[in-house]
Amino acid sequence: MDNVESGDALVEAKKQLKRERNKKYRGTHREKVLASKREYDSRAEIKERKKKYREENKEHLSQWKKDWYQRNKESVLKRVKKRAAETTERRKEYLKEYFGRPEAKKLKRQQGNRYRQINQIQIKARRLAYKALKDGEIQKKTCEECGKEKVEMHHPDYSKPLQVRWLCKRHHMIADGTIPLT
Repeated sequence: MDNVESGDALVEAKKQLKRERNKKYRGTHREKVLASKREYDSRAEIKERKKKYREENKEHLSQWKKDWYQRNKESVLKRVKKRAAETTERRKEYLKEYFGRPEAKKLKRQQGNRYRQINQIQIKARRLAYKALKDGEIQKKTCEECGKEKVEMHHPDYSKPLQVRWLCKRHHMIADGTIPLT
């Protein structure tokens, strides 16, 4: 009995050693491995075989993905957060570089001037309403439609700047006609 167990342990140790060697090889020859995989996966019969397998095993694969996610949830979320932070940082750098260019500054200034020229009444109404809120002339309330605490001011009529409706983001967009009523 001990010989069988020690034989099983030896086989398992050899398998583990082989897995480690393969992992090391894939790490040092990453491009070569990926090129080989792309070449293999691009062959028509392989594509067809994989497509057929996915169609036949849709439920099994779906369950496998859910199980895999549950087993690896912590590392997946960590990776997603890291990627989001990197993307945000790259985007900030890009925007800083882009808007640092003289032609971009000029374009942004022109767009701002055009917006202010077209929307003078709305801008004035918003400014007066925010000043009244700051001075305590009007009080912040909950959403008139659903009761949410996080609200925005909605001006049904810009000629009456202190008459505002307090709406959450969703109901404000519905009131403005930005999104359809659902």
